[in-house]
Amino acid sequence: MENASKALIIAGAILLSILIIALGIYVFNMAKSATNTNSLDELQIQAFNDQFKNYEGKLTGSQVKSLIDKMISNAGVNKEADEKLPDLCYIDWNGTKATGPNVNVNGQAGFGQKAGGDNIVSDVSAPNSSLMTQLRNGIANTHYYQVTMEPDETTGLIKIITIKY
Repeated sequence: MENASKALIIAGAILLSILIIALGIYVFNMAKSATNTNSLDELQIQAFNDQFKNYEGKLTGSQVKSLIDKMISNAGVNKEADEKLPDLCYIDWNGTKATGPNVNVNGQAGFGQKAGGDNIVSDVSAPNSSLMTQLRNGIANTHYYQVTMEPDETTGLIKIITIKY
């Protein structure tokens, strides 16, 4: 009888230790998933990029206008997430680059440059949405434009959209 009671005590201790280990693993996994909520998973990155990838290649002016409208609406939705605000670079037929913040180009305020010298809109949120609208209004529906997209090396999200006349 004494051996049976010791066996029951050992079995109870084993079950209790298994329960404590399982609870520790559960708490660890919950803490791990809580720290990963800021990073985007592959499906979110692909879904974000797909909304713009449909506009890549040789497009008519009306398709480019739709792309700019999508960028403006995206900026309204993602105004708190800078990584989800792709920059826009527009290159005119004569090589003149237009749109971007902080420098004066062709008499318009709100322009800047990236490393390669192309002028970009680095922020299409409220202050620069008027610049985006100006660019949109200057695009002719009947002309063709070449649209290319550069992803960010670290996040995988589209970083720069270039429209070339």
